[in-house]
Amino acid sequence: MADIGIKISKSGYGVDDTDPRNFVLHSAYSAFKIISKGQVAFNVVIGNTSVTVTVAHGQSIIPAFWCHFELEDGEAWQHYHARGFIAPTAYNPQDPDGKSLGCNSFIDATNLNMMIRISSPATSAYTLYGYYYILADPTT
Repeated sequence: MADIGIKISKSGYGVDDTDPRNFVLHSAYSAFKIISKGQVAFNVVIGNTSVTVTVAHGQSIIPAFWCHFELEDGEAWQHYHARGFIAPTAYNPQDPDGKSLGCNSFIDATNLNMMIRISSPATSAYTLYGYYYILADPTT
């Protein structure tokens, strides 16, 4: 029988390659699975310098996760976290008042914690949104 499945090879390699490290995706090997996802609202009130939202993940281990935060005008910046690995995009987002924003997120044995930080106290009320994905490694 033929070697069938879903395969996406890295640039410079073909789908007939036999080394799994040369694939972005290969259905014969395990990959993270999304076990839950959602949207959260960060309701900023006048005077805030940070807002934290906590989501219970309900897992028996500390799972990997991916989340991103969105500004009101539709621009987004991202954090990718997988048990301690962080790779934020590099640009300086601002709130509707022109203040610099930062974002941070971490996960522990119980919760995913997502935080927005504002460079100085907010001078108007507004809402920002965050989106998260809780991931499971099917081999654990």
